[in-house]
Amino acid sequence: DEFLQVAQGSANILRYHHAIVPLPADLGNMPEAKRRLYDRSGFIHPLYSPEGNILTRIQPDDHYHHYGIWGPWTKTHIDEREVDFWNLALGEGTVRFAGLISKTAGEVFSGFTIRQEHVNFKARGPDQVAINESWTIKNFPVEIEGRTCWLIDFISTLNNPLDSAIELSAYRYGGGIGWRATAAWNKENSSILTSEGKTRKDADGTHARWCKVEGWFPSGISSGIVFCSHSGNRA
Repeated sequence: DEFLQVAQGSANILRYHHAIVPLPADLGNMPEAKRRLYDRSGFIHPLYSPEGNILTRIQPDDHYHHYGIWGPWTKTHIDEREVDFWNLALGEGTVRFAGLISKTAGEVFSGFTIRQEHVNFKARGPDQVAINESWTIKNFPVEIEGRTCWLIDFISTLNNPLDSAIELSAYRYGGGIGWRATAAWNKENSSILTSEGKTRKDADGTHARWCKVEGWFPSGISSGIVFCSHSGNRA
């Protein structure tokens, strides 16, 4: 009733939350109206490694609006108004689940396709569905050098339902895909490497064909993610 789950045998791979997830109730004296701005659906958490380590995090204390793997746009212009779908506390917009299109289970891959809506709270009149989006998620279990890996194909398709153009303005973060990593990692026990040889020290804000992030967990097992951009994506 709350999420779709992809699994391989007894191993969980990921959950997509179609039900709204509110902030935890024990956050002190935050006014109810502000608390509700952070209500979100349409995100992935947890994402598990094949070893069972959780690679995502939601609603961290320093950024309540971070939701595992999610895709809001930060600097968007709609009808000559700037709308921020990323920073939920501004109350300008949000993203919500809007329907299940299909799901597949089989020996080669399993996954689903869903529909999401980017909702503009700053529209002239009622709240406005400004962007329709579909996510297609497929997992292909593979073996690499004798080690089980999850090969996850993530496709996001955007559609403009409005009569006017929407501008997704250049900005240093937000849009496409966002990932909030596990709280188990810090700069001492994790590492970053890009296809261009950039590391934690100099990778921020650079372009790359792929980016690898990995780190150690209290169990003593190392896990990580390699994000590979499709060759057809904007460079």
